[in-house]
Amino acid sequence: MINSLVIETHPGLNIARHFHMDLPPHPTLTQQSVTINLPHTHYYIQIKPKLVASILDRQHRMFITCGSRLTALPLIPGHPIDPRNALYECRLHPGVNRIEIELIAALPKGAKTMNGLDYELEKITVYANLMKS
Repeated sequence: MINSLVIETHPGLNIARHFHMDLPPHPTLTQQSVTINLPHTHYYIQIKPKLVASILDRQHRMFITCGSRLTALPLIPGHPIDPRNALYECRLHPGVNRIEIELIAALPKGAKTMNGLDYELEKITVYANLMKS
């Protein structure tokens, strides 16, 4: 359901080298966890989950938390939010920050998963360690 997850430092930060990570989906697992270490200058990041096109045909809901629930921003200011390519911004604090990306989607009517559920859940947890200066 999540085609890829891009995490990068905010382009507005005045730093020499920006961080960029593109996390592809796991072929079999619906829950992933990754840990990243960032220098103290990389305290402001952007989170860009890219959804598969077929998800828009079903009821779905995405939750992204980084201390608190984040709201989507348009990629271009003043334009509408693209549901497949939403943008989220998060300020990191020194130490370990837990970022959770959760997507829940209803299956088509009558369809069930192997364990009998009528929905799918995909979750990615990112532990971002912002090192102290």
